[in-house]
Amino acid sequence: MDESVATVISYLFMFLVGMSAPLFVGVDFGATAGDCVIAQVGSMSWGEIALHVLVVTALSNIGKMVPLFFYRDRSLTERLALSIGMFTRGEVGAGIIFVSIGYGLGGPLLAISLLTILSNLILTGGFVVIVKRLALKAEQQQRKYNRI
Repeated sequence: MDESVATVISYLFMFLVGMSAPLFVGVDFGATAGDCVIAQVGSMSWGEIALHVLVVTALSNIGKMVPLFFYRDRSLTERLALSIGMFTRGEVGAGIIFVSIGYGLGGPLLAISLLTILSNLILTGGFVVIVKRLALKAEQQQRKYNRI
């Protein structure tokens, strides 16, 4: 029962985060950004935006793998599970995006930021499956080690 409630709460949270994302498709960012430096970036094609989203997502997730280099008392599998579990953590990024919108900043950089956070949220289910498998593998390794 507890697991079902936790799952429903997680899905509800992800749904509400997605619904609170600002509209960025069909918005004239040139008109809303004003004379700021970000407005001078220019427009990008959707292909360029997609490429940037992939690169930013990869770099941010690689950056969240810092626990691999610490917690030496834990196995590599456990440290990898912890790192992957942090992939969906984007509250600070979401907050910065909303502050940027409040200041009237926009353009393709805003779209890249939003799509990066949303892509990690969409991939959350896959990350959970990977973390669960890694945690089970780590537990099996620990049991095997304890028997020896």
